[in-house]
Amino acid sequence: MHLMHMIRTLHIHLSMATLGVVLLFAGTGLVLGLGHKWEMEIPAIIRRTALIATEGMIGAKPEQVEGLRRELAVSGSLESSDESDAQQLVLTFVRPGSRTEVTIERSSRKAQIRTEDRGTMGFLSDLHRNKSTRPGWQWLVPATAGLLLMLTLTGVVLWWNHPTRRRWGAIWIVVGIAVALGALVL
Repeated sequence: MHLMHMIRTLHIHLSMATLGVVLLFAGTGLVLGLGHKWEMEIPAIIRRTALIATEGMIGAKPEQVEGLRRELAVSGSLESSDESDAQQLVLTFVRPGSRTEVTIERSSRKAQIRTEDRGTMGFLSDLHRNKSTRPGWQWLVPATAGLLLMLTLTGVVLWWNHPTRRRWGAIWIVVGIAVALGALVL
């Protein structure tokens, strides 16, 4: 198989493989960059209380945190735990668009749960910034960057092998670099 045909085939397949993710990142980038101009949702604060059934579950060890997460119906990754006060335990759980703080009084086993939900716009904004996401999403960002780098390099090779298009391609490369540098300066 001819080398240029292989590069063209790779370029097309990379384009199709990254299409969905690029569209998602473009959409979430618009939310992140222009969200302040739209009416962003005011965070909803939800407060509730619960009684923890088993005293041995109150703690910051991984198995205790998982037990508390299930019992209190809290979602998200554990961001922090504070056991500095012997009377209470404070756990903070995060996920894209949401943050939950659980304060547990050790003596009464009473839990105060406060959830701040920033809605769809907050969710999309956090996805774009790779904030409070799960490991699968955290791997998707660098994997997509690698695929886009390969897509760009195969595109440059394809462009270079079309002498009639070199001039316009070179102009657009200079324009792209100038816009990127201008954005950094401004």
